Amino acid sequence: MQFNSTIKAFFISGLIFLSLSLMIQFTDFDLFISNLFYLEQEQQFILQSNKWGRILHDYPKYLSILIGLTFVFQSLSLIIKNKKLFPFSNKQIYFVSLMFFMVPLVINALRYFSLMHCPRDLIIYGGMYDYLRIFDTAPMDWQAGQCSPSAHAGSFLPLVSIVFIMRYKISKALIMYALIFLLTSVQILRGAHFFSHIVFSILIANVLIFIVADWMKIRQSPRPQEDNLGL
Repeated sequence: MQFNSTIKAFFISGLIFLSLSLMIQFTDFDLFISNLFYLEQEQQFILQSNKWGRILHDYPKYLSILIGLTFVFQSLSLIIKNKKLFPFSNKQIYFVSLMFFMVPLVINALRYFSLMHCPRDLIIYGGMYDYLRIFDTAPMDWQAGQCSPSAHAGSFLPLVSIVFIMRYKISKALIMYALIFLLTSVQILRGAHFFSHIVFSILIANVLIFIVADWMKIRQSPRPQEDNLGL
């Protein structure tokens, strides 16, 4: 992995982050998207109290976690018994396992310091709190909403690291990000996240994957290469 790729990923992700931040600060873009799925008469979002909302939220997430646990157990098997099931190098398997820990951890840590509330908690959608934009100064008695970036998206984004260790192409990564956005957009329909919350998670994960891949010197090779447990 060349360091230039990491710099490029950091620059592009940073540019998208800044552009989106300015857009949601000075326009009602986030509100516009959420309004499309808000039922005014029922005073709730279209999948907020719907069983399909819970199903589309829970089961895809469980599948992603299962895939992550499979890589983690494979890593443990390599360390303990040196047995391999996947057609990847040891280092690549460790990399994917690490991403399934690191991406959710970093996203949840950033979410902990977030002041913004989720859509369904806002007064305009029947909740109790005002809408706070990303660069707004919060009042002294403000209760942190801890809603951005999206932790739900963080449970899917490590899957991109699997695409990364294969014959990586930008088109494949973009398709994977699009699929993940589609899966996590159920949170917009449930009033649990704004559009920007999910995109912020994608940008964070993208930077993390490139940084760690560069640090571990991950190579995208079609054949596994043994190298002392990949360390």
